[in-house]
Amino acid sequence: MTPAPALERNAPPRSDADLVGLLLDRFGTYTDIARAMAAAGHKIDRSNLSRIHREGQTASRETRAALVSEVEALEQDG
Repeated sequence: MTPAPALERNAPPRSDADLVGLLLDRFGTYTDIARAMAAAGHKIDRSNLSRIHREGQTASRETRAALVSEVEALEQDG
């Protein structure tokens, strides 16, 4: 795999809502995101994902770390 272009490496951090949106594009529903994250050992419920995505609620540090981890795993898989 080729390294990311410099612009991507230096891009500003994604918002919590952006991270949930990327996962929603992949999994289709908040429930499916929660299931995938549970399988990876992260506990988060679909209503929390919805509030983060739709209302712009700030995720806890633990939830944000889990979201980042899940998005990075998806990006690695292509």
